[in-house]
Amino acid sequence: MVKQYLLSGIIVGATSFICYLLAGDIGYMVVSLILLFIVSILATFMGIGPIILASTLSAIVWNFFFIPPKYTFHIEKGEDVLMFAMFFTIALVSGILTSRVRRQERITHDREKKTNSLFQLTKELSAASGMKDIVSVAVENIKKYFSMDAFLFLQNGSDVLQELSENSPDEKLSPEEYSIASWAFNQAKKAGKYTDNRLFGSFTFYPLKATRIKLGVLAIRQPGPFLRDANDYWETFLAQISNAVEREFLDEL
Repeated sequence: MVKQYLLSGIIVGATSFICYLLAGDIGYMVVSLILLFIVSILATFMGIGPIILASTLSAIVWNFFFIPPKYTFHIEKGEDVLMFAMFFTIALVSGILTSRVRRQERITHDREKKTNSLFQLTKELSAASGMKDIVSVAVENIKKYFSMDAFLFLQNGSDVLQELSENSPDEKLSPEEYSIASWAFNQAKKAGKYTDNRLFGSFTFYPLKATRIKLGVLAIRQPGPFLRDANDYWETFLAQISNAVEREFLDEL
């Protein structure tokens, strides 16, 4: 965010300098239009804070360097006072509105992307045949949409969690990690890194919750804690995986 503030100031400053060199040929009114255009362009890829900064700087620079009398903040003509007020208001409002539209567009795009990913996950899980395929689909989709390595540890049929990963037999939990995973499995609560329970270790363990039985846990290496929206998305993703694993597990039993 700091980079955006710096970039905003640099772009407005550079534009003002170029306009200052050409002010004798284009006039100060044209300069105001150029600065308004620059603020509108900045609003397409910057946040509200940098846009407010750009609007304020543009108004100050235009007043001090271009509106007669130059190099003062005094404005003689009434129409120039009105023009200055309109310039600042239009620059600020257009910048903020453009930024909000862009933000809403990004939110809508993210929502569509998440909805599509959940649809694809459900479709692939429904088409999967056998526990091995279901686990493979789950791990691949987690890697695809969350960029995280995931390992499934299922129970052995007697409500005892296995130590070996279902999708990667070479991945075996250490005694400390198995203790955390077992706690998450038995308590049906997430545990490990970035949680409130048993914080040590490199994994975060999420229980695979089912309506009838305990299934196992999903272990992931998170790069950081989930934010609110991302956490809701993850929980929905995890629920789809749990439902598919439960279905196959009961079929096998």
